[in-house]
Amino acid sequence: MEMPATLSQPSDLRSRHAHVSATDPASQADQLPTDVAAEIDSYFSKPVKGRMGNHVFDIGETSVRKSEAHCLAELVRRFRPQRSLELGLALAGSAVAILAARKSAGLREKHLILDPFQDEVERIGLRVLAEHKLDQYEWLPERSEDYLPNIDQRFDFIFMDAAKEIGHVCNNAFYGDRLLNPGGVIAFHDALIFSTSVAVRYLICERGYEFVTLPGQGWTRRAIRTVRYLPKLGIWYVTKALPHMHGGLVAVRKRLAAN
Repeated sequence: MEMPATLSQPSDLRSRHAHVSATDPASQADQLPTDVAAEIDSYFSKPVKGRMGNHVFDIGETSVRKSEAHCLAELVRRFRPQRSLELGLALAGSAVAILAARKSAGLREKHLILDPFQDEVERIGLRVLAEHKLDQYEWLPERSEDYLPNIDQRFDFIFMDAAKEIGHVCNNAFYGDRLLNPGGVIAFHDALIFSTSVAVRYLICERGYEFVTLPGQGWTRRAIRTVRYLPKLGIWYVTKALPHMHGGLVAVRKRLAAN
């Protein structure tokens, strides 16, 4: 039986009882430092981030939602990861939340971002980060499947929002587990697609991770989503994982090493 971690008590990566409170998402901005909430508000106040020819870069197409950005910032604020990794930058919604939370918390290590496609979209995500004056990161135009197997770094927090094919997601989960310190957290976006469900089940069932409970979205919506996604994702995922999600986010925590 999985014992979910939650984020309601003060905690760090060495606390076995670190957890996220299942509060209403509308109140989550009030829990964040004002500078972090303001940065997220600023990002979402301007949905169109740029244009390339006839294409409009709209955060409604590719970005995390505002409440999901709050969740990511809260994860960083509570777990205080010294080293963090992000797979997929796109329009930088998640990166703004993570970097703003890291800056507010005084975390000095640079956040590592992998995205091989920024040059193909006129570096729109990087330009967004520059506009927000968030510069404590290192961007590498590398594919995760090429980069992750060949590094010896370790991380305390990994956010995965790259390619969604099952091979990519499971490969990232496999190597992410290898690179994650005990007590560290992996968060996935697009948690309600089959490839992510397989990766999460691998980490929970075969690698001993536990769920991190994110702020809830009400029993009615949970029941609707259970019925909707049961045929697609199966009984295990909708009963074990869905109660801990927020929107399209799911987070799992690696167990601390045995003493």
